[in-house]
Amino acid sequence: MIAVTGGTGLVGSHLIIELLKRGESIRALKRKSSSIKLLLDLAEGNTNLLNNINWIDGDLLDIESLELLIQGCSYVFHCAAHISFLESEATLMDKINIQGTENMVNCCLLSPDLKFFCYVSSVATLGREPGSKMLDENSHWIPGGHNSNYSISKYGAEREVWRGIAEGLPASMVNPSIIVGKTNWKTGSGRLFEQVYKEMPFYTNGSSGFVDVLDVVDAMMLLMDKNIIGERYIVNGGNIEYKYFFDRVAASLNKKSPQLKVPKWVSSIVWRLEMIRSLITNKAPFITKESAYAAHQMRSYSSEKLLNIGFAFRNIEETLSRTSKSFLIDIENAKSA
Repeated sequence: MIAVTGGTGLVGSHLIIELLKRGESIRALKRKSSSIKLLLDLAEGNTNLLNNINWIDGDLLDIESLELLIQGCSYVFHCAAHISFLESEATLMDKINIQGTENMVNCCLLSPDLKFFCYVSSVATLGREPGSKMLDENSHWIPGGHNSNYSISKYGAEREVWRGIAEGLPASMVNPSIIVGKTNWKTGSGRLFEQVYKEMPFYTNGSSGFVDVLDVVDAMMLLMDKNIIGERYIVNGGNIEYKYFFDRVAASLNKKSPQLKVPKWVSSIVWRLEMIRSLITNKAPFITKESAYAAHQMRSYSSEKLLNIGFAFRNIEETLSRTSKSFLIDIENAKSA
């Protein structure tokens, strides 16, 4: 039996489908209000595949539901997290990402059946030393500066996992870059596809790493199969500029790519105006101080450590094309609904 948190999210849903295809039985955690639409879509009509999921209604702050989740499970994949650039959600991220991971670690430490625990972290926890061009697993956290509230919460969660490992937890973790794949298009990387579809005219000169969600899943299952304990691996399919990303997605969606380059000083004005608009309308800002800063950063990540244990990545251009096709299908289905 394999336990999965975040089973209705981007990584968790894809992970569950791949595990089910291998014939595994799954016990997954979700809130009562969570939709399993993404899982249904990924099953591609094979609803019988989902019969091997035993759902546990609860959350990471509910110890009783976590105990039910992992009871009798040999493997645990902790994929659940809260992602936000909103200052108002910093406390919520600390609760879910740090305290929630602490709860998971503590429950798993008490489990006599556990053989392997895999935590989905983020490249956001890597230290960004001045002048560093390529970040790897040795790029240790640097406090202060421009660390986002999300990265702070994920770093805090990583500390809980390392603490668990020191106490005997058989665990490893993956640190994905920006994850791309069929998802809820209103959140995470899905918003980027929606923005291109709406022919957003602006772009910034930043860059980052991007990775196929299926590569993230494959990396997690590889660590499980190889029983690799006490390690973390960057999972990054390619380092590309945001402009290149937008151009490729726009071509796949048959939309006009953004042509207006936004300098940093303009972004600093826009996020302040968005903050005012948000206060007036009580709607989430389109851009925040944190997201504006990130959009101008040039960041690159090395997955050499993962490659050295026999991993192979999918072509990132094919990933963008496949994900764009999924986006168009969902748009057309929504129109006809």
